[in-house]
Amino acid sequence: MSTAPVAHLNGRIKRSIAALKARPLLLVEWGAAISGVVGSEVLAQKTDYSPYGWLIWILSNVLWIMFSIKRRTYGLLAMQVFYTGISIQGAMNWLHR
Repeated sequence: MSTAPVAHLNGRIKRSIAALKARPLLLVEWGAAISGVVGSEVLAQKTDYSPYGWLIWILSNVLWIMFSIKRRTYGLLAMQVFYTGISIQGAMNWLHR
């Protein structure tokens, strides 16, 4: 059995980790994107856990706010501040039902 595929995979993993260390904002960006998608999916499922989608969205909004401040993308910042307010409103509605 050849170890070449395993060595190739290990090399790719090491390069990916090095890229994340060199660009930590990349981790914030992907964390924001993934948590936004997960929050949407959790809400769409209409289960007992669905209201937690609002909390996941708040996490996503906070990460996007961090990203937009660092990147100086003020349109994205304004939108995420607005979305954070909506997510807080949704979470409050969920808590007081």
